[in-house]
Amino acid sequence: MDNDELLAVLQGYFAGVNQRIDDMRVYLGSRIDGTDKRIDDAKADLGRRIEKTDKQIDDAKADLGRRIDEANKRIGEVKADLGGRLDQANKRIDEVKVDLGGRLDETNRRIDTVGRFKYQGAALVVALAAAIAVIGTFALQVLAAL
Repeated sequence: MDNDELLAVLQGYFAGVNQRIDDMRVYLGSRIDGTDKRIDDAKADLGRRIEKTDKQIDDAKADLGRRIDEANKRIGEVKADLGGRLDQANKRIDEVKVDLGGRLDETNRRIDTVGRFKYQGAALVVALAAAIAVIGTFALQVLAAL
C-alpha cells in the first residue's frame, strides 16, 4: 500500500471518527439541553413552591399577629374585670371591718356596762348587808330596851 492509498484509508477512517464525534456532540448536546430544561423546570417549580411557602408564612404571621392582639385585648379586659372585682372586694372588706369594729366597740361597751352593774350590784349587796346588820343591831337594842 502506498502513501496515497494509506492517506485515503486514514482520511476515510478519520472522516468516520469525525462523524461519530459530531454525532456524539449532537447527542450529548441534546442530553445537556434536556438536562438544562429539567434544571430550569425544577428551578421554576422550586421558585413557585418557595413563593407559595412564603405566602403561607406571611399569612400565618398575620393570623398569629391577629390572634396575639386578640389575646392581649382579652387579657386586658380580664385584668380590668378582675381589678374591678378586687376593688369591690377590698371595699366590702373595709366596710365589714368598719361594721365589725363598731360591733366590737358596742360589745365592749356592753361588757363594761355589765361589769359595772356587777360591781355596783356587789357594792349594793354589801351595803344591804351592812344596812341589815345595822337594822338588826338597832332592832336588838330596841327589843332589849323593852
